[in-house]
Amino acid sequence: MPKRRANGEGTIFQRKDGRWVSQYTDIATGKQKSIHGKTQQEVKYKLKNALNDMENGINLDKSNMPFVEWIWEWLEVYSKPRVRESTYANYYYIIKIHVEPFFPRVLLRDITCDMLQRFYNEKLINGRKDGAGRGISVKSVDNIMMVISCALKRAVLNGMIYTNEASKIVHSKKPKKKLTY
Repeated sequence: MPKRRANGEGTIFQRKDGRWVSQYTDIATGKQKSIHGKTQQEVKYKLKNALNDMENGINLDKSNMPFVEWIWEWLEVYSKPRVRESTYANYYYIIKIHVEPFFPRVLLRDITCDMLQRFYNEKLINGRKDGAGRGISVKSVDNIMMVISCALKRAVLNGMIYTNEASKIVHSKKPKKKLTY
């Protein structure tokens, strides 16, 4: 006989087609949510993570939004009212030219340190948009990463993700200028 689950732990059952389903109630919205998987273990793992996210205040609906959509929202809602027009224009350019093409379908919750490190390295090697095939300066790449980091920091504060993955990347050293006498 299967063991009964306590209140708030959700329900796990197998459908007629063989797939496993878990259902639980989201405390914040009061709506019932479903999780699907191929095995009972997979569904238990996903349910455990979903309940943990809910307990820690992570907004699962918002973390499913595309990263590019979030960074545009961050620019308009959080950045635009606080910065000068020239800074806003610079941020807009950075997002449109550098960030949007590199992360077209990546979800906010799926952004990883490794992904951002590859982005950083790619910009150093082949970041120019004029077709020259050269990289852009370390300072310019650091400015791009600052915009990404600020957007991810706000996502953490809003309870959409756990950590700011941009804070974990390894930055390149800026080349030292040669002094001439």
